[in-house]
Amino acid sequence: MNLIFLMAVLSMDTLKVTESQAIQIALEQNQQIAAARLAVAVSQYDVLAAKSSFFPTISASATYARLSYVQKMTMPVLQYLEPGPGGILIPHYTFTQMEFGKPNNYKLQFSVSYPIFTWGARINGYKASKLSSAAKEIELKIEEARVKNQVQKLYYTALMTKALYNLSVTAYKEKKTHYESVKVRYDNGYASDFELLRAKVEWKNAEPSVIQAENGYKSAVEALRFAMGLPDTVWVEPIDSLNFIDYNADLDSLIDIAINNRLDIRQLDVQIAAMERLISAQKASDKPSLFASWQYNYERPHGFEEKWGGSWTAVLGAQFPIFDGFKTDAQVKSMEIQLKSLRVMRQMAISGAVLEVKKAYRDLEAARRTIVSQKENLKLAKKMFSMAEEQYKSGLATSLDVMDAELAYLSARVNFITALAQYRSALADLELALVAGGSKTGGEVAGQNGGLQQTSSGWDMGNSRSGGSREGGNTQGGVGGQRGQTSAPAMGF
Repeated sequence: MNLIFLMAVLSMDTLKVTESQAIQIALEQNQQIAAARLAVAVSQYDVLAAKSSFFPTISASATYARLSYVQKMTMPVLQYLEPGPGGILIPHYTFTQMEFGKPNNYKLQFSVSYPIFTWGARINGYKASKLSSAAKEIELKIEEARVKNQVQKLYYTALMTKALYNLSVTAYKEKKTHYESVKVRYDNGYASDFELLRAKVEWKNAEPSVIQAENGYKSAVEALRFAMGLPDTVWVEPIDSLNFIDYNADLDSLIDIAINNRLDIRQLDVQIAAMERLISAQKASDKPSLFASWQYNYERPHGFEEKWGGSWTAVLGAQFPIFDGFKTDAQVKSMEIQLKSLRVMRQMAISGAVLEVKKAYRDLEAARRTIVSQKENLKLAKKMFSMAEEQYKSGLATSLDVMDAELAYLSARVNFITALAQYRSALADLELALVAGGSKTGGEVAGQNGGLQQTSSGWDMGNSRSGGSREGGNTQGGVGGQRGQTSAPAMGF
């Protein structure tokens, strides 16, 4: 998404989005993904830092030193020899003082150093940092997959609650129409006071359901908006529909796909390779190394003369670590244990991938069978309701028969909407199970609800649960979607 479009989105009061647009906005705006991108950027700079070990270290310095005391030594200086008695030469001296330094000292220094041989510590450290950076990039992809799954579920939760809201409005109108039909019969003397009163009570009892359904829809939209990372000033309106998307694949093939392509397993493979490199680098810590350095000094005084002069020094040396208190050995053993732990985690990840795929596949198949049965049941309930209305108009059925048929028809429509939502949720979970592990992004946030609950007054829209998430769960109201498949025509109700 380009910046201009995003700015236009944020300036809107109402944003109509498809599922793909909601996912795209979330990938741009979600704070968890933003944090993962920053972690990738940090790891890339760590790679540059590790790469620096292949270059020489070059430094320059300038210093000035003022000595408060310069040590001096008094020395005799022979002036001449004077002949003495018996041919002895008598020396004559004068005394002078020699300074060992100058009060003002200036030095300009330039140095170059380079490790020639380090038993592979540098190359292993560099490759380990590159592998660590690759692991962070995989973590970013995992986070994107989880956020996509979260937005899919919240998007279809919003669609489901919207459909249930419309259904509650329809049910309210149906009850009102039935009341008006009973009143006509009552005015003509064909209905009792009880029938009229019962029809009116049923009609009025439907009003709270409409209010609660509307509230549930608003809560679901707010949860979707939060997951997309949009401000409170933007009202999100989902415009897709709960279509049935067929998905045909056998379980064994899906398991093979997950084992070979799961990002969390691939991430552990990269982390294992990085740890092996780090162990090799650590083992070089107690081995001798070769280094070279060159230094040039330009200073005053130069020697014992008060003038500027330069000199250089070249060094080729070897360093032999004799004893480090078993530090290297302990660090290597600690890292080897961490390596074993990573390998165990990899096996656990494979087992977890198999379990997640199996569960998602079973949930998908169960939801598919539920849709087939509820589709047929919806047709029967609709036919029964129509027959009850016709028979009531003809005087062959009571008002109670019509209300019972209406309740059965409403229940069938609710069950069908819920079955579609659960199917899309299972489809989204299966997609996630094929590419990454269970969600760590907080799952469905507060407001993911929308289940209809039967009460004494009929069907009410209730907030079945809020906050938190259940990994892989299929709670009522927790729905999702699947992209990249061929959509079948919408199943009407």
